[in-house]
Amino acid sequence: MFKNLKVCIALCLIWSGASYAEYKPSSSVVSVITHLHINKDGSSTEDMEVRKRVNTAQAIRGLGEQKISFNGTLETVEIVEAYTVRPDGAKIHVAKDKIRTQDEKEEDGSSIYSDRKVTIIIFPNIEVGSQVYYKAKTVQHTPTFPGHFYWSTFFTPHRPYEEFKVYLTHDEGIDLQFDLKGATGGAVASETGDPKGSKRYFFDYKQLSAYLKSSHMNTVKFLNLLMA
Repeated sequence: MFKNLKVCIALCLIWSGASYAEYKPSSSVVSVITHLHINKDGSSTEDMEVRKRVNTAQAIRGLGEQKISFNGTLETVEIVEAYTVRPDGAKIHVAKDKIRTQDEKEEDGSSIYSDRKVTIIIFPNIEVGSQVYYKAKTVQHTPTFPGHFYWSTFFTPHRPYEEFKVYLTHDEGIDLQFDLKGATGGAVASETGDPKGSKRYFFDYKQLSAYLKSSHMNTVKFLNLLMA
């Protein structure tokens, strides 16, 4: 029944030119660690830990409010933990009433469409040198298309990614393919306790420099991780 399950994961690195000037970015991605499991029917569970750092005052407002968009009919999102780390190392947890889920809105305030939701995390005491951290659990309990799965993430050349790792497992009976450009990884050994026939993969990406977009170049560079 599940022999034709097709899964697609795409990681796209968008560049905007062959000529860049290196600059100091307003924020940095310190780490993104994702554990993703794909079931035979195309449903999935994702545990993601995200840590970002405020480098300049321009990033205070943006990093102080983190958003996770999802399909409210097909998925659920739970914020397991969220806190600010001050420059002196002090940890300040996000209050429960500062985490809310609402309909996703267009810029003019109108609803995009009824199924789209967004979970918003408001971080306290943000200043230059602070870090924001959250751990989110996303469960796609109903596949968008039965027997199929798609997952993607995008990187910008304007911000460093000090650590970006994806640990992926899937059930038996899934045919996996992937195409990497700019990232490293692939199949890894099974671990004790893994279900019979399941497989593991690990993917890694790092970008330590950031670049200011050239005004006259429009070249797109990308990397794809495909699973089918």
